[in-house]
Amino acid sequence: MSMSSLAAVALAFLVSASVSSFAMANILIALPYVFMMATTINEMKGQVFTLGNFSVTGEMYMKAQGIDYSPWGFWQNQVALFGIAFVCMVLAYIQLLRINRWK
Repeated sequence: MSMSSLAAVALAFLVSASVSSFAMANILIALPYVFMMATTINEMKGQVFTLGNFSVTGEMYMKAQGIDYSPWGFWQNQVALFGIAFVCMVLAYIQLLRINRWK
C-alpha cells in the first residue's frame, strides 16, 4: 500500500508543479485508477465470497478480471509503481527548476 501512496504523491507533485488550474489538476489526479490493482491482489487472494449457495474465491474473481495474481504479478506492480513514482518525482523536480524564483 505504501508504494501506491508514494506513486500517487509523486504524481500529485508533478501535476501541482505543472498545472496552474485547480480543476485541471483535479482531473489529472483522478485519472490513474490503476494503482488499485496491487491492493486488489493483496486483499482478494485467498478470500472466499459467498452469496447464498454460490461461492467465488478471490483467485476466480481476479482470473475473470485478467489480473495476474502470481508472486511475479505482485512484484511487477511494485516495480511499475516505483518506476512511476521515480519518473514523476524527476519530472516534478525539472518543472520546479523552471519556475522563476524572482517573479
